[in-house]
Amino acid sequence: MGRLTAIVLGAAAGGGFPQWNCRCPVCRLAWEGDARAKPRTQASLALSADGERWTLLNASPDLRVQLLATPALQPHAGPRDSPIAAVVLTGAEVDQVTGLLTLREREGFTVFATAETIAALSANPIFGVLTADVVTREVIALGVPFALPGGLQAELFTVPGKVALYLEGDANDYCGKGLSGGFMAVRPPRAASFKAEENIVIGNVALYGATGGEAFFRGIAGERFAVRNSGATAVVEGVGDHGCEYMTRGLVLVLGPTGRNFAAGMSGGVAYVLDSDGSFPGKCNMGMVELHKLDDPAEIKEIHTLISRHHQYTESAVARRILDHWDDHVAKLVKVMPTEYRRILAGQLDMKSDMAKLAAV
Repeated sequence: MGRLTAIVLGAAAGGGFPQWNCRCPVCRLAWEGDARAKPRTQASLALSADGERWTLLNASPDLRVQLLATPALQPHAGPRDSPIAAVVLTGAEVDQVTGLLTLREREGFTVFATAETIAALSANPIFGVLTADVVTREVIALGVPFALPGGLQAELFTVPGKVALYLEGDANDYCGKGLSGGFMAVRPPRAASFKAEENIVIGNVALYGATGGEAFFRGIAGERFAVRNSGATAVVEGVGDHGCEYMTRGLVLVLGPTGRNFAAGMSGGVAYVLDSDGSFPGKCNMGMVELHKLDDPAEIKEIHTLISRHHQYTESAVARRILDHWDDHVAKLVKVMPTEYRRILAGQLDMKSDMAKLAAV
C-alpha cells in the first residue's frame, strides 16, 4: 500500500460544532453556548491510499466549488475518468451528492452513510431517481469499522470531531504527529507473510507532540517514538532509539524491545515496557525516571484491557500470546515513571487523604 494522502477541501458548511479538542477562547465560548461565538465545523477531507482513487469525508454542500478548486480530484483524461470513488456522508444534504454528480457527468460512485441518512436521501426527488449503476448505496453504522476504496477503513462516531483512522499497510515518519483526539490503528496488510513484531511498520518521530487520543500500532516503530508526547495513549510492539524522549504526559505501552536512551528527559506520563530478556534497564536513560514492577491490581487490569483492545483493533499475534499467558508476561512488564512526577502524584494523594480525615472530624 502506498502512502496515505489527505487534502483539506475546506470547512464543512452549515451548523456544525466547535473543534472538540480545542481550548482557544472562541471554542470555549461556543461549547458553553455563548451567543458571541459562532460554532466552527470540521474540515471536509479527501483521502487516498494510492494517490489515484479518492474518498471524500464530511462532504460539504459547497463540494462542487471545492472540487473545482482541487486539480487532483478533477477528471484526468475525460469526464468519465474521475478519481473520486466514494463519499462518506454524515447528514442527509442532497447537494453534497448532486454537486458531485455535476462534475462527474453521472459516472458511478459509492455513497457510505447510515441507514437513516440513506433513507432521507432516497426520499429526495433528486437523489431518489438515481439508479444503482450511478450511485451505489452502502449502509454503515456508528462505531462499526467499514472498508473504503484502496484498502482504507473508517468508523463513524457520535462525538463531534472525533475521527477514527484504520490503516492497513505502513506509515512514514511523523505518523500521528500532533494527535489531539480520536483514534488511529495501523497494521500490516492481512496478506503479508512477514511477522509484524519483527518489522518496522511506522517511521521515526511518530506521535510527535501528541496531546490526546489513542493509537495502536501492530509492529515496530522507528526512532523517537512518542517524543514530546503530552497526553496520547499508545500501544506499539517495539521502538527504536530515544523512545518517549521529553514525554510530559500520556501513556505508552511497548510490547517488545526498545532501542537505547529510552525515556531521556521524560518528566511526566508513564510508560510500560515488556522486558522479555531483562535487557531494558541497560537501555533506559535513568536521569529522570525510575523503574518499578507492576503490583497494583487496578493498574494491572488497565494494562490488560489496553492489550485486549490492541488485539481487537489490529489482530496482533503478540497481544494474543500475552493474553493467553498473562501471568508469565505481566511479571516481565516494567513501569517507567518520572521520579518527580511520582512524588507530585503521591503528594496529591496524601493531600486528598488529609482532607478526607478533616472532613470526617
